Amino acid sequence: MSLQTYMQEQASTLARRARKRAAFDAARDAVARDDASGVTTESLLAELDAIRGPWPEQKERGAART
Repeated sequence: MSLQTYMQEQASTLARRARKRAAFDAARDAVARDDASGVTTESLLAELDAIRGPWPEQKERGAART
């Protein structure tokens, strides 16, 4: 694999992560603003976080601590 190909893949991965993070942040904000349902905001946000899992940076930081 050439250096250029590697760098393109890394840039693509970082951009994809940023888009996913923005989408989850937007969903979290929408859920936090909507208090009309009988479900608590905290439970919905916890479910979103459980579906998403930790961000790669959080995994790396957690692994560095152990």
